[in-house]
Amino acid sequence: MKKEIRNKIFDILTEISESQSHSGLLVVFSDLNNVLAKGALPIGIRQKNFKDFNETVHIRDENAKRLLKKVGVDGAVLIDDKGFIYSPSVYLNINVLGVDENQIEPEFAARHIAALATSSSTKATVYTLSEETGKVREFIKGKIKRRYPDENQEKVLEIIQKDIQTARIKVE
Repeated sequence: MKKEIRNKIFDILTEISESQSHSGLLVVFSDLNNVLAKGALPIGIRQKNFKDFNETVHIRDENAKRLLKKVGVDGAVLIDDKGFIYSPSVYLNINVLGVDENQIEPEFAARHIAALATSSSTKATVYTLSEETGKVREFIKGKIKRRYPDENQEKVLEIIQKDIQTARIKVE
């Protein structure tokens, strides 16, 4: 069940990244007791104005993507072990001492560092959607396990596009 939920979260973030307008997101799935014990704080103002969370929303629900898009940039979205959105906007209290510096990429900002630190210090799977690049990453145990678009796919597409360009030039 957890793998199915992890895949659904990744798929939703991928769909959001492909839309014309997206903001950055940080999503924490599973091990919420440990995440909350480290000092995660709800963002009070956003929490009160988030009317859609008066009812329980599961990540498989049709409106889950719309709700994640609505959350926007501020804070993390917490999703419990069963796939229910626990809280839409939470500040994470992170400790970067356990983060493997080799996992930090040049384009990383605070959201990505928080994902690395949270996944390093808990059993949570953490996802980021980059506001600037639209890239989606999945962090498990302080390492990037999955990304979209996949860099290998990007390289293959780039080579194919160059080959097509070369073929067009030769034909003309």
